[in-house]
Amino acid sequence: MPPEVRSYIEDRELCEDFRQEPFEGRTPEQVERRQFLQQSIEIHCADTDRRLAALKRRYAHDRAVMSRLEHYEVATGGANAHGDAMKPGPNSRPGLGQR
Repeated sequence: MPPEVRSYIEDRELCEDFRQEPFEGRTPEQVERRQFLQQSIEIHCADTDRRLAALKRRYAHDRAVMSRLEHYEVATGGANAHGDAMKPGPNSRPGLGQR
């Protein structure tokens, strides 16, 4: 598997994991956790749609790569060009990631 594909898959999996973490509450610990999750989402979800499209174009004729990428959907709702890092995505649980 090409390194850039492995890197994308790792970031995408971390993105989805962080986006599904609950972060409600107002205690200092909960506020700190929310900040950590927001920063992690900004790091791991950044440009995932653009990266996925580019990888699919680059490896369109590589069946092994395409089989790994085919189950990822566009629009993770992560940090994108508009900066809406906390927008809920298709796999989000209701009420999470919303301010």
